[in-house]
This record gives sequence, structure tokens and C-alpha cells, in this order.
Amino acid sequence: MSGTHLGQPTLAQAFNSMLNGVAPTGKPVRVLQFHSFRVSGGQILEHAAVRDDIGMLLQLGIVQRPG
Repeated sequence: MSGTHLGQPTLAQAFNSMLNGVAPTGKPVRVLQFHSFRVSGGQILEHAAVRDDIGMLLQLGIVQRPG
């Protein structure tokens, strides 16, 4: 397998562990992610990822939308 491979997984789980000093709430959270892999000869040579951390913090009530 070679070339660039893309993925858009969604992490879905309960918030059950500390997050930067914020106590777990048990609330469900869904976090959209995007991953890009460059593969050559079956080996991953490069990986880049972006995830929606602000969306997660909004879902957990840690931050509020402005306005």
C-alpha cells in the first residue's frame, strides 16, 4: 500500500477521566477528527491529525460560545 490515505473518524465516549484539571462528568462526548497518512511500501512515513477540541469543550460545558 502506498500513497496518501485520509480518514475522518469520530471519537464517541463518556468523559470519565481528568482533563487539564477538570473533573470527569460521565457526560457523553463526540469529537470529530481528521487524519492524513503518507504511506510507502506498507509503512506510515507521515501522519497529520486535526481534532475538534473546542467542540469537545463546548459539549462538556467547560467553555461557552461567545455572545
